[in-house]
Amino acid sequence: EIGEEAREKGVNVILSPNANILRTPQGGRIWESFGEDPFHVGVCATELIKGIQDAGVIATVKHFVGNEIETYRDASSSNIPMNALMDIYVEPFYRAIADANVGSIMAAYNALNNTYCSENKFLLTDILKKKFDFKGFIVSDFFGVYSNHSDTFNSGLDLNMPGGKMPG
Repeated sequence: EIGEEAREKGVNVILSPNANILRTPQGGRIWESFGEDPFHVGVCATELIKGIQDAGVIATVKHFVGNEIETYRDASSSNIPMNALMDIYVEPFYRAIADANVGSIMAAYNALNNTYCSENKFLLTDILKKKFDFKGFIVSDFFGVYSNHSDTFNSGLDLNMPGGKMPG
């Protein structure tokens, strides 16, 4: 069991599962996810989270949200209409919160509708923390913070991994 092995090694947080929707076979991290059906992805992610967290290790569901490409993922915007966003892309993350009480959520590298996910108050605060009553912590993907402004953390991000902004 993944959670038990992590606990035995002194690991407190696992950066898994991936709850992104399979939109293109070229998606670089899509092999970590569970397919293209939001319900199926949500159920699979929820069961993995329960197994990890039952062992006393925090699971981190990722990459919130719209992270379905690899090329230029840190310089692209997933432009998604509100109904599709909530019904397809956000649904597995909602399941992770509501059905598994996931302890952590990782913000995606990409922007959503032209605002980087790690700096997107609508996503992190309005949806996750207020609408879904998420009580865990929100972490950036590694070097997935693009500014050093306090607005990043005022938007709802709790932890910048590993610190600093995107190199380059």
